[in-house]
Amino acid sequence: MGKFLRNALFGIAVGDALGVPHEKKPRGSFKCLGWDYTPEPDRKRTWSDDTALTLAELDSLGTLKRVDFDAIMQNFMEWFLMGKFSCTGRCFGAGKSTVHAIKNYCYGKKAIDCGSKDIMSNGNGALMRIMPFCLLREEYRKTFNFDDAVGMTHRHPINLVACCFFDVLVNAIVRGSDLKTAYETAEKSLSQEEKELIQMPSFGLLSERPESEIKSGRFVLDTLWAAIWCVEKTTNYRYAVLKAVDLGDDSDTTASVAGGIAGLIYGIGGEKGVPSNWIEQLACRNWLEDAAEKTAEMTC
Repeated sequence: MGKFLRNALFGIAVGDALGVPHEKKPRGSFKCLGWDYTPEPDRKRTWSDDTALTLAELDSLGTLKRVDFDAIMQNFMEWFLMGKFSCTGRCFGAGKSTVHAIKNYCYGKKAIDCGSKDIMSNGNGALMRIMPFCLLREEYRKTFNFDDAVGMTHRHPINLVACCFFDVLVNAIVRGSDLKTAYETAEKSLSQEEKELIQMPSFGLLSERPESEIKSGRFVLDTLWAAIWCVEKTTNYRYAVLKAVDLGDDSDTTASVAGGIAGLIYGIGGEKGVPSNWIEQLACRNWLEDAAEKTAEMTC
């Protein structure tokens, strides 16, 4: 139990940390080479809000052994105000919609009512942290509405549908589907109206898109399609996240979402998995290990 969560968590964190130094850089202005040949062997690689908010969720889940959205939002608030769950001891990389939701919680709103329904609140801040909810075992999934897990920070229908699509994709991979089959399974789970809402491409059309047509900004759909495209275009974890980082702009989040998917598919170590020597370089690696261990009985 918890194997997939551990693989995804380290996939997310490594992708996040790889992308942090290149965030907001234009595509083509740099090349991410990974951490195999580093002049600073003792350097610890810093990750950002993608991993911090995922850890904040896992901390609540692992401590309470149940889903409590108010407790999770309390953790989000402590991250934002005090830097808890951040490997630097301070909050950085916080998205506008996430900050708005945390402030709503500070002002007394219930956690599930904090996310904005505004069309402009369709950043990738929910998608980047949603993996723990996707991987909860069925007995825990029955206790909450998945839309509420998304809606803590992003309540617009585009975000809700995008994250639900991601949820089905993830669980199809866990059940043994390859990426194409998982994608098609997730596609079938949506109504025609939902497909139109998220401008759903077929798997074939997405895979055939040239890199010049793959967007890597903060819009949730850009991140979703870019992450899947990177995994589809590569044959192991390493190349998937390096390709994601090289897309530029919101490089850390694109790589963390792609890294989560690739971590599920390829696991950790070996020729195709998350490189063990990269994991060893992560800042606060023990936090990730502890979070995976505390939630092992609750997750796939």
